[in-house]
Amino acid sequence: MDSERLPLLERCRRGGYAWLNRRVRQVEAWARRTELRKGTRVELHGVGVVLARGDAAGTGVCLEKVQAALDLVARHDPRSLQAMRGHFSGILVWNGVHAANGSYLHPERLCMLNSRYVRAEETEPARIAMTLIHELTHAKHFSRGRPLAGVHAEWLCIGAELAFIRKVPGTEHLRRGAARRLERRPDFYSREAETQRGIADLEARGARWSVAFLRFLQRRREPARPGR
Repeated sequence: MDSERLPLLERCRRGGYAWLNRRVRQVEAWARRTELRKGTRVELHGVGVVLARGDAAGTGVCLEKVQAALDLVARHDPRSLQAMRGHFSGILVWNGVHAANGSYLHPERLCMLNSRYVRAEETEPARIAMTLIHELTHAKHFSRGRPLAGVHAEWLCIGAELAFIRKVPGTEHLRRGAARRLERRPDFYSREAETQRGIADLEARGARWSVAFLRFLQRRREPARPGR
């Protein structure tokens, strides 16, 4: 039987998360293209920035913070700013499906920032600048044909963040935070851990039905316990 004609839950059961992930990525790609086309587009320091549609106040806050973050990169690490112009087709600030603060999409050479992270009161421009440096490190390795993956990728990217933030005065707390992230256990970056963070993010956003569905799939995938 054609797998595409199977019921949704059966397709998810047979393919684990693979089938569901493909569908999520397809929907996300459509949403991303829509935002890139219809969002607010500006150019900051020669880097194209697109702010997804949303409330005017939130868009204004995101624009101010990203502008301030790029100001810091221009002032303290102009070579990285020049690299962003070459490696990034643009920066998209939007409320995507991923819980990560930032991500890099190599096929589109697109740097993405989570709008909730950017808008958050505790997220200062210097922290956003570190995230941009992090994603730039991924972009550089992709362009060299050596894409980074797993825990070693994150360690290299966090190391780049530290090298940058040490140049910015008054950021000792951010340096300590980056150093703590270097001490994380390798399993923090496992697929299972990323899934759990994604579920927690959905819970925080009030997406109860999505959370219930994902937890149901997890239970279906778990091996039966002895005695059951």
